[in-house]
Amino acid sequence: MIQNIRKISQLFGVIFTLVLLAAGIWYFNFILVASGLLLSIFMGRYFCGWFCPMGTFAERVLVKISKNRPPHKIFSSKWFQYAFVVVFFSAIFIARKNFASLYVVLGMMFSVGIMATLLAIFYQPRTWCGSLCPWGTVMTTVSFNRRFKLEIGEDCKNCRVCTKVCNVPQQLHQSLDERKEKSGKVYIGDRCINCLACVEKCPTKQIKIKE
Repeated sequence: MIQNIRKISQLFGVIFTLVLLAAGIWYFNFILVASGLLLSIFMGRYFCGWFCPMGTFAERVLVKISKNRPPHKIFSSKWFQYAFVVVFFSAIFIARKNFASLYVVLGMMFSVGIMATLLAIFYQPRTWCGSLCPWGTVMTTVSFNRRFKLEIGEDCKNCRVCTKVCNVPQQLHQSLDERKEKSGKVYIGDRCINCLACVEKCPTKQIKIKE
């Protein structure tokens, strides 16, 4: 049920993006990201899992040709992720000084599309989303005090069935490792895109939205 609703939400995100493009609103990416940033303060990376058109394309289309291999460990390094953010936004800043805004936006869209597609083909479909997306990294940073979290219960059997449906399984594996090693509350890490697939899949219903 939840995933059917999410599919509709993702379709809306794609249609909304296409409408903005058709209307000649080339800075639509910043409109979407600004909305995502506001949401992430309270709900984490909800935008990524439910609306992002690039993420939807990777998850629904590129999955068919993906090698579905775990991403390289360096992609999970916070140092690498933040360094990538600095390089990405520096490139945009430099480009804006030398090119018209339209070309900067189109160049950014093309670059992101190429990188996300290549990562989706050679690794897991949403490797870009879970590891490298600069907007996702910023959303992760501002969501440190979010109210919406997914908790892994203490009765978790660590069967890892949930990781088979997770869109960013490397994050879920880390949280399950933490669950195995400690008592008390354990939440799925902040790079989770809140797709809720694990909540539906867990055979013992030990993954739930924080109360």
